[in-house]
Amino acid sequence: MSREEVLQAKTVQRVGLIIIFNHKYNGNLPLLRKLYSSRFSYIRFLSPFYEGSDKDVFRVYENSYQFQGYVAQAFEQYADETISHYVFIGDDLILNPLLNETNILDYLTLAEQESYFERFTPLKEMTYWSYNRFMDIERAFKQEGAIYRGEIPTEEEAYQYAGSYGLRDFDLRGAKFKYAEPVKQAKYIMKRMLWPLTLHYPLVAGYSDFFVISASHMEKFKHLCGVFAAMRLWVEVAVPTAMMFSCGRIKFQADIPMLAPKMWEPSAMVREYEHKCGYRLSRMEENWPERYLYLHPVKLSKWADE
Repeated sequence: MSREEVLQAKTVQRVGLIIIFNHKYNGNLPLLRKLYSSRFSYIRFLSPFYEGSDKDVFRVYENSYQFQGYVAQAFEQYADETISHYVFIGDDLILNPLLNETNILDYLTLAEQESYFERFTPLKEMTYWSYNRFMDIERAFKQEGAIYRGEIPTEEEAYQYAGSYGLRDFDLRGAKFKYAEPVKQAKYIMKRMLWPLTLHYPLVAGYSDFFVISASHMEKFKHLCGVFAAMRLWVEVAVPTAMMFSCGRIKFQADIPMLAPKMWEPSAMVREYEHKCGYRLSRMEENWPERYLYLHPVKLSKWADE
């Protein structure tokens, strides 16, 4: 592409679709291409340990619990200077069939330098997580072999970023945990006494199977993703925190007209949708629940290419 063509392309907001595989499910590649190739002209796949020859699939090496590392490792391969926004989705997250590269930014109400994330939640408010999850997050800041200081914001700087979103209290010593089972509650109390949480660095959590990054912020965002992966920080904390530190203007689900439910586990809605479609790609659009931005998880290995 000539310099003149690049400059002309940059005047149009072109959207790139980046599909992230948690694991090497190569059999889903043809189905995903069929789903999205008529809607997005720029599609790239990030697949761990990929050994094929497809030019649109980039091999990455990382644990799926830190798939933010995929974003950093493969950036030089999927980056394109004509792209204004990168839409990242999980391979088992299906976008509303109405969405395509020409309208998705409108549905998300995104301007040129705006990004999208579902919601920022301070760690201390994540009451449904296990205590072990919090311990793992705290260990990330004690990780040996990764010199992260100087690569991520200082604590003071981090609090300034968080404060711009109205978030100020991050002291995990004040976190509360709820367990319905008495045995688990007793174990939690014991762990809390033996291993008290002391981390109060500003971190936020959130649903990370769908997020949109403005190209103007990708350089800083992908750098932080790589550092957080080296620290072994869990992805549902790493992605939103990296966005909080790098994307100056972010729209959230509360700001848009579409619904974006959190569906980490199979839900009744997904099961009903799959049943109505008969696990056939051709019936996805006619049975789509109105106003939903996406459905997750939809396991395409069960679906037929028809």
